[in-house]
Amino acid sequence: MKAARLPAIMADAAYAILSSTERTISGRLLIDEELLREHGVSDFEHYRYDPSGKLMTDLFVD
Repeated sequence: MKAARLPAIMADAAYAILSSTERTISGRLLIDEELLREHGVSDFEHYRYDPSGKLMTDLFVD
């Protein structure tokens, strides 16, 4: 868990999707961090489970 993010990042990404009026979301593979960056979020530190630990490398995302 120390190398993970809190579930809040998924909740915020879901809110961005559901509150979006853009049609550019349809048909896309969405990744929470990329989507939130597109919506102006640049600080992701508050999503970290343990701020002192290093995030785990995601083997499924470049």
